[in-house]
Formats: sequence, structure tokens, C-alpha cells
Amino acid sequence: MRIFFFTVSFLLTSILFAQTDLEKVQSYHRGAEPGIYRIFIDFLKIPNVATDTMNIRKNADFLVRLMKGEYISNVRLLQADEENVPPVVYGEVKAPNASKTIIFYAHYDGQPVNATTWAKGLHPFLPQLLNGRFDEGATIQSPNFPLKDNWRIYARGASDDKDGVMAILNAFIAINNSGIQLPYNIKFFFEGEEEQGHDLRLSFLQTERRAN
Repeated sequence: MRIFFFTVSFLLTSILFAQTDLEKVQSYHRGAEPGIYRIFIDFLKIPNVATDTMNIRKNADFLVRLMKGEYISNVRLLQADEENVPPVVYGEVKAPNASKTIIFYAHYDGQPVNATTWAKGLHPFLPQLLNGRFDEGATIQSPNFPLKDNWRIYARGASDDKDGVMAILNAFIAINNSGIQLPYNIKFFFEGEEEQGHDLRLSFLQTERRAN
């Protein structure tokens, strides 16, 4: 939630916007929250260890489907030259007469995880909503919207970094569906092997820059 509103604030403070614009985004978010939650839970259910080739591709395909349905153009997977390297999920939004471009980056992979070491009742790929911190006695809850600020989802990637991916996308979706026109181009760049220590961001971005 905090990342979502930070991203919205970042995008809106770059332009001259009325207070009513922010209110429109907040109103949209309140109405869309159940759907945002459901999509996030579905995303968290997909195992995302970078070396798990089959499931990491499912994560990438999930994002492609989501982005294509939300007015993001040129959505595609960028493949590395090396074999079995998780793809980058790429998409863009072009604004009329824009002279500047903002690139949003996040990663959808996670570190290897042993489900047997998780606390009783929790599992890395079976997301659970708790009414606070588990180590402070919080208990599992059914979603009741609007969700309270201190409630937490426990799952692998719920914060690092599938949360970042979804916050970026949902911030754009909320602004776009609120009828607010941004004055710059946007590029989305979501990679699937950050936790493996590989860094293909520069080469991919240089390739995209030459292509555009």
C-alpha cells in the first residue's frame, strides 16, 4: 500500500495537478481494492525461484496478460542470449509530444525457500492475510475491505519484490483510469533473476534505447 501511494505521488508531483486528481486516484483505489488484492494473491501463488524455469516463466506470462489488459503497449518478453535466463517483462506507455521517459524497475523472482522452515499455518506460496505481525501474535483473517493499514500478507515475494511490481502497475492503472494524462513516456522493466546476482538490466535497456 505504501509503495502504491509513493508511486502515485511520484508520478503526480512531476506535473501540475489539482487536489481533485489525487482524490480521483484515491477513490478509484478504494473501489478497485478487492480486485487488486485478488490479482496480487494469484501472483503470489506462483513459485518464483529464478532457477525454476517453468514457474518463473508462469510469473512472466502472468504479468504480460495483466499489462496487456491495462492500456500498456508493446508488451513483450525480452530474452537474453544465454540459455535458461528468466525473461524481462517489458511494456511502455507513450504520451503525446512527450520529451522525457520514466523507467520503472522491479523484479518478480525470489530467493530459494524451504517451506518446512516457515511457521505453522504459513507457506511461501499459499498467501495468508494476517491482522498484523506474525511475531506479535497476529492471526489469519479473511479479507474485509478496505483492508486496515497494519494488516499484512505473508508469502514469498509479498514485499520483495512482487509487491513492488504490483504497486508500480496499479499506480499507473489508477492514474490512467482516473482520466489523468501524464506528460512523459513510461517504460516498465520487470526482471526475473535479480536474486541470482546477474545483472542484465544495462544491456537490455541499451538494446531498447537503440531500438527506439
